[in-house]
Amino acid sequence: MTVADPDPQHISGLDPVSDALDTLFPWETRHIEPADGEPVSMTLLARQVGAIRLIETERHYNGWSRTDHQPGAAPEALAVVGFTLAKGLMLEPPGSRRLVMAENEMLVTPYRPGSQIWRGFGSSTLFLSFPTELIIDVLARHFHLPADGPSFEAQLLSERHPGHGLRHLAQRVIEDIGALPKTTPPRVRDLLMRQYQDVMTSLLLLHVPHSLSDQLRRASQGGQPQHVNRALDYIHANLERPLTLEAIAIGAGCSPRQLQLVFRKHLGTTPMGMAKKLRLEAAEARLRTGHYRNVTEAAVALHFSNLGRFAAEFRALFGYAPHQARPSTD
Repeated sequence: MTVADPDPQHISGLDPVSDALDTLFPWETRHIEPADGEPVSMTLLARQVGAIRLIETERHYNGWSRTDHQPGAAPEALAVVGFTLAKGLMLEPPGSRRLVMAENEMLVTPYRPGSQIWRGFGSSTLFLSFPTELIIDVLARHFHLPADGPSFEAQLLSERHPGHGLRHLAQRVIEDIGALPKTTPPRVRDLLMRQYQDVMTSLLLLHVPHSLSDQLRRASQGGQPQHVNRALDYIHANLERPLTLEAIAIGAGCSPRQLQLVFRKHLGTTPMGMAKKLRLEAAEARLRTGHYRNVTEAAVALHFSNLGRFAAEFRALFGYAPHQARPSTD
């Protein structure tokens, strides 16, 4: 599936479920069967966030699937990250020990032909696939580390592992994409997708163990911390959405307290203070270009609940009132 479905699909019946799985995972062979006399059904939600593929499923059947080597069919995923949202599953990578995932655990594995997965009735999972080209690109752009790409080993991580921030961010992204108005311009939608894609990939690289983890850790010790850069990316991507310190910290890949400290040290303000400043700058620029028709529309779109306070803070920053910003006549 190359285009994300706008809403979850509810699929019933052995053949329809099999057909949907064949379409979604053409490189797999599988066997599914009813469990305890219950009819076979599945709820499926697929999203494409830039180059990252997100697939959330709730499966009401017993069965297994195996990845087969079909050149051109399987995605070139350097890392596949899975989360068990309800019940669990079992993965058996070729040549590696069997991994049994309990509920709320996190699985990290490279794409490996021959891997086999067993799922039981009621298993609910969220899987993210990160292509090799994307990971190499983010390493270069965000971390200035040209490389052939890190290697990931099959591993299970508990729900207390910081990598679980990726699950919460992915679920937030799914909600945000689903809430985008149908009238959203393609250019704006593409920009949001790229920003979300970069934040999720950065979170993967910083918190999921791989062959370049130590090198990334050393690189982040000098200059402005990467937590700050990722937080700024996240704020820019969500100027017209509700922002909280906790959500920004998840996007940055650190704790709220740690983010507060590095912002004060390196930027002299708090994450929410920076969010307000960036929203005011966006209001000024977008009023000037005519993106917003009037001051009220700008204030509401950028989550300023008090119009008078918005006008006062705008004047304090720019030296003139927001209603004086006019579209350019050039």
